Parts: sequence; C-alpha cells; structure tokens
Amino acid sequence: MAHTQFTKIPTGTVSISCRGSITQSVIQRIIPTGERFTLRDTGQPGLILRVGASGTLSWAFDYRDRNNKRQTYNLGPVARYSPRDARNEVRRLAGSDPANDKRQRKLLIETAKDSLEAAKKRTLRKYLDGKYSREILSRAKAGEGAKKMIVSAFGRLLDTDMELLTVDSMMNIVIELRNQGLKPQSINRYRTALMALLNCAVKHKVIHKNPLLPWEKEPVENDRRVRWLGQNDGIENVLGSSGSVIGERERFHRALKNQPRYIQVMIQLALNTGMRRGEIFQLTWGSVDTSNRHVTIKAATSKASKTRHIALNSFVSSLLDVWRTESDTLFSHESLVFPSPYAAHKRRKPKQIKDIKHTWANLVNEAQLADFRFHDLRHDFASRLVQGGVSLAQVKELLGHSTVLLTERYSHLAPRQLSDAVEMLV
Repeated sequence: MAHTQFTKIPTGTVSISCRGSITQSVIQRIIPTGERFTLRDTGQPGLILRVGASGTLSWAFDYRDRNNKRQTYNLGPVARYSPRDARNEVRRLAGSDPANDKRQRKLLIETAKDSLEAAKKRTLRKYLDGKYSREILSRAKAGEGAKKMIVSAFGRLLDTDMELLTVDSMMNIVIELRNQGLKPQSINRYRTALMALLNCAVKHKVIHKNPLLPWEKEPVENDRRVRWLGQNDGIENVLGSSGSVIGERERFHRALKNQPRYIQVMIQLALNTGMRRGEIFQLTWGSVDTSNRHVTIKAATSKASKTRHIALNSFVSSLLDVWRTESDTLFSHESLVFPSPYAAHKRRKPKQIKDIKHTWANLVNEAQLADFRFHDLRHDFASRLVQGGVSLAQVKELLGHSTVLLTERYSHLAPRQLSDAVEMLV
C-alpha cells in the first residue's frame, strides 16, 4: 500500500497507511472510519500508530528481526504512552527483538505451568493413592500396612513433588521418630516402605530417579532377642496362694485358662508349632490336616512367601479336632480356623481377626510376665526344641527360616549338645 506524507488529518477521512509526525493534536483529530489504518511517525523510525475500525488507538514498534523478517511489537494504548514516551520506548527497543522476547516469556510461563501440572501428578499422595496402590500394594501381602506406615511417618510430605524430596527433610523426620522412642529397626522399616515406593515410581517413569538414594539406614545393634517361658525363673520369685514360688510357664498356663476358648486354642497352636501371629490369623481349615498331623502355610501368608508344612504333635492335633467341633456351634464361619468372634456375635460374615492386643495384655498381666510378646511364643517353641536336643537344621525347617543364620540365635541353648560333640574326641 502506498504511503503519503500528512501534515494534518482531515476529520474522518483517513483510511490509508500514511506517514507524518504524530502529535497529540493529530491523535485528537482521528475519528473512526469503520476501517483500520496505520500512521507511521517520521520523527522516530519504526514507531507506528494503529487505528482500529472502532477507533481504538495503540502504539506499535515495526522492525526487522535478525532474519530480516518484518515484525510488529505492540507497545500499548495511547492512554499509556504520549507521542514522546512512545518514541523513547522505540529508541530503547531499537536493536532488540521484543516480539521474540515476548514469545520466549510466554513459552517460559507455559513451561512453568506445565511443570507445575507435572509436579502435581508427581506428589507422594497422588502416586501412593493411585498407581502404586492399584498395581503394587494391592498385590503385596503387607501392602495395606506399608501404606499406613508411609502416611503415618511422612504425612507432612504427601503433597510434595517426589523429585523434590531431600535427605535433609527425611533426617528431620527421623529425629522426630527417635524422640518418640522408636527403635532403629522400626525407623528402618518406615524408610524401606518409602524407598520401595520411590523405586517403583522410577520404574513407572513417574520420576527420573530416586532422590533419596543417599539416605542411609539407621545403624542397628546385633540384638538377637530370645525370650521363652521360664527364662526369668530364679531371677524373680512370684509366690502362689500357698506361698510357694510359681514359675513363668505355670503362671502363663494358669492365666490362659481364664481366657476365651479361641484364645486358648490359638496360643496353644503358637506354642506347639512356632507359627507367626499373621499365619495363625489367616489359617483356614483347608490348610489343617489332623489325620496326617500337619498344617500347610501357603506362600501368600508366609513371611518368606514360600509354602511350608508344619508338623503337629498329638496334643495340638487333638486340640484342633475338638476346636473344629466346638467352633461350629460357637461361631458362624466358612473356612477361617479363628474367625473374629465380634463378627460372629453380630451374625455378620466371618472376618479375619486383626489383633488381640487387649486380650494379650490382660493375659500377660494376670500371669505377671515381664517383657513377653506374642512373637515370644515362637521363641519359646524354638528354645524348647533346641533345649530338647533337636538340631538347628530341623528347627530352621520348622520355623520356616530362609537361612540357618536366623536359627543360630538359639544355639547357646544347647551347650550339652556341644559338650557331647567335643567329648567324642576323648
């Protein structure tokens, strides 16, 4: 389009691109024509005034970029810049590429928004409640427990981008857990649960790498706890009603008689098989064979995720036969050996027992036992076997240990066997 010089603008007649010195007076004389046109300032190369069809007026910078392509960069409305200010702004921008700079700023903003949206998808909560729960925890034996551990210990970080987790933030939490009295082993279990989640997030390509790889485990002393009934006999003297000393085992069995029938059978099963609490809670009648006197622990409920068979002695085998008959009248259940008595009382569908903490606390208090846990029934089982001359290899199989190293904690209970062994050299 041809450009003409203008010295004055006839009101309402300008409808072409033209050149001239743009002054405030010129601007005031412009009246919309229904068409767009442009005024180019002769006082400052590159400065143009855009006039819209409805009369909107705005300044712009017309220039060529580094590739010699024509670009137009909007400066703003005339209300923001006077003609002099507009010329000064063009002089400031001369030699630069403001249109490209604007595009880059817009790209950075969009990138930042995308990064923010991506970060929201990478939060600990999003992954834990989503893919990790669906594809990993739902198939894990202790999946629900692992989720509770993560929420319990790292709850304040649930809305944090997993890639932004730091070892420093973990150590702050570790210090709090120590102050709460948690032992190193317990803290390490929390760490293991979180590290497993992050490693899976890497595998699922949710994050690029596990940011907590430098986080080291808490140092743990080699504390191989072994606690059995009778261990404190001679150290503590508990007197009965007759005034005579009563040992731990006798006190325990006396107190056990005052417990509900299902607790009696459950604990006798633990004492005579060394089964873990979770294995007993999940035991079904289909896994009990009293005819051949063995119990099958399925891989799904085993700590080592391997099926194993546990021999039953005559006492516990007969006890289970009696319990099968008794439980048919006491409880309405399908296949659980020890269904929740609460569900049965409410005539609801049989449910698995979750814990017996309250009942166990009452039992050990009545028996006046110090520092005796349900898992110590398993230690008692192994201790009595070793003290009775059973080899560690056989005890390992009965306990379902993955290695004999775990069973060696009981080796000191068989000093006579070791003495007999070296006596062969005499």
